[in-house]
Amino acid sequence: MQAPTAHQVADGGTWATYLLVLMGGVFAWLDTHASGLMAIAALLTAAVNWWYRRAAHKWDGAERRGPQH
Repeated sequence: MQAPTAHQVADGGTWATYLLVLMGGVFAWLDTHASGLMAIAALLTAAVNWWYRRAAHKWDGAERRGPQH
């Protein structure tokens, strides 16, 4: 195993810096759009909940009627 050269170390540091800046940008974007994202999440949750209730109601009815011959 060879020790990394100074150039490789500097390159790694550059990538780490890019990554930190990118993550900072993502967090800043999420922060500014948080209310919109929360609204979307709430709508999705409501839609899934509604669909699940509808499906559960169907399954419940099918169980009560027994097997369809």
